Amino acid sequence: MIAHVALPVPIFKVFTYRIPPPLEPFVQVRVRVRVPFANRSLIGFVVGIEEEKEECPFTPSDIREVADLEPLVDPISFDLCLWAARHYCVSPGLALKTSFLHGSDLERYLVVGAQGDDPLGVDGLRLKRAYTLVGKERVWEHYHQGLFRVRDVFTGESLKQKGPSVSVQRFSAKLFVSQAESRREYYLSMAAPLLESGSNVLILLPDRGLAGGYFHRFFEEKLGERVLYFGSHMPAKRKGEVYFRTRNQGGYLVIGTRSCLFLPTHNTRLIIVERPEDDGYRNDQALQFDGVALATKLAELRGVPILYGSVSPPLDVMKGVEEGIVESIGGEPVTTKPVEVAAVKRFRIGQSPPQELMDILAEGLSRDERIVIHTPLKDYAARLYCLSCHQSILCPVCESAVSFRKDDNRLVCWKCGRQFPYHERCTHCGSELISFGSTGAEYMEEHIRSAMADASVLKITGETVRSKKDIGQLMGLVGEPRTIIVGTRVLSKLYEVGPIGRLILVGWEDFMRIAGYRAREYIRQTYCNLIDALRPAKVYLLTTGKAREPEEVLTMNDEDFYSQELERRKTAEFPPYVRLFLLKIDSSNRPAALSAATRLRGLLEAYGIGDNIVGETVRPGEKGHLAILLKGRESLLDGLLPELTRVRHLRIEADPPWV
Repeated sequence: MIAHVALPVPIFKVFTYRIPPPLEPFVQVRVRVRVPFANRSLIGFVVGIEEEKEECPFTPSDIREVADLEPLVDPISFDLCLWAARHYCVSPGLALKTSFLHGSDLERYLVVGAQGDDPLGVDGLRLKRAYTLVGKERVWEHYHQGLFRVRDVFTGESLKQKGPSVSVQRFSAKLFVSQAESRREYYLSMAAPLLESGSNVLILLPDRGLAGGYFHRFFEEKLGERVLYFGSHMPAKRKGEVYFRTRNQGGYLVIGTRSCLFLPTHNTRLIIVERPEDDGYRNDQALQFDGVALATKLAELRGVPILYGSVSPPLDVMKGVEEGIVESIGGEPVTTKPVEVAAVKRFRIGQSPPQELMDILAEGLSRDERIVIHTPLKDYAARLYCLSCHQSILCPVCESAVSFRKDDNRLVCWKCGRQFPYHERCTHCGSELISFGSTGAEYMEEHIRSAMADASVLKITGETVRSKKDIGQLMGLVGEPRTIIVGTRVLSKLYEVGPIGRLILVGWEDFMRIAGYRAREYIRQTYCNLIDALRPAKVYLLTTGKAREPEEVLTMNDEDFYSQELERRKTAEFPPYVRLFLLKIDSSNRPAALSAATRLRGLLEAYGIGDNIVGETVRPGEKGHLAILLKGRESLLDGLLPELTRVRHLRIEADPPWV
């Protein structure tokens, strides 16, 4: 017998291994096995088993060890991972490894129970303890002969997977557009009857902090112990408990971030996605997936309804509404506010904030209001460049743009996230004449704190609300009158802060540079979510006047915005009507990168994909950086993926959000 094994390597294929006769009773599809690979020993998943063929052109190596007593990935999660591997151009082994992080050490929570006599004397012992006393092979032999039963310590249920539950429903997609308070009440009304019947409901949240906490606390208050939260940050024991309870039991509301999509949730009858437009659903690990797309596919595989809840849905969902694939079921849409627009000069380092901003703040503080200022950038400044040689200051590792963080005098790379000391001189010519193109929340906080000494000024960005302690401390401060809050998009998740006196939008023309083809959609979603969370009495937009899009987008109604934006994307042949694929070559050796780039271009032409190239960049410098953007149908790269494996230094990003 031979097994086809998916290994966690960046090669778009599965590998064939021989199953030694002693291991044949234990090898099943979906179990993990240890195999030799290129002078290493790797653990991969068995994706297929068949009889060994005499005409096999090579002699397969033997599987060395079987890692799992029973498959710990359920059939639907397994199929979801294989679909994700194809959809996001990732090897199946890497996709399966990413999905299995929650179950890497589940054996510690398993107990052996003898079925009658106990010839090995291991009845009631933890499985790992039984391995130590009598050996793993003897335990497995007795288990597969039916002499032992293995159960988990949380539910007492057998490790052997139950058969899939038969759904009396079928896949459907619905959209509920309403304010956050109404959305959570609607979710509860949909979930409660299903929980009473013993079914499970899965709710996907964009984060575990502000927005996630707002919904989590509400459901715990209403449903108590019926709520199971799952997240990658949890202690191992709690992860194990949630895994086995969702695998074996029903009547739970399972809520969490994108990692909970791979739980083997038994008898699921509904999947809910809160704020599907949020970028928190985008995973940046080996498997770069969009959690909303995976949730939709999961609902299809399980044959259950999916419900999207939002105040400003993403365009791909609205395209589904337009085409009749997604049913819009109403709600109470957020009431947008008239926006007062003021033209100001661009904020520059060394200059005071515009007088128009100071006048708006002074008027609000005179009325003891709480004021929120939103800016797209979080650091002190961005877009650093030399006034002498006119070169941009770039990351020394990946040669990407950097921003300046003043509180610790460091540069932060936008792409790779690395940080470096700032020496106040050009890395190209040594000049000290460095200019900053844009300012951010850190700059705004410093200057407003200096100008408004009698007000409480707080900065809220993703870095300041990383833990429950951080969130608790901030919540204790933001409720005070005469408070000015400066921050980024995370402000749109402060549901328990509103209503506020006034919301001021500063520097929103930067969205047109940052967000690429999604800029108008991103502006609309950020604005609507800010209004939903903060409920301001007045809204101000301070613009330099060079970019009119922010003002135009903010003053449109929902129907006009979505119809016009979908038509723009359709005419330009951009998502959601086609898919984008970003092929990137990064190497510290420029000649090697150029050689890889030549090979890549040749492959694209040979497979007839050359006409699908819509953009190409080669970054100057000593290192080699090439990016090619393709657009086309879903299966554009299917036949080419195995060949792309042979292109060194190549990384593929499907559906890149920032182009």
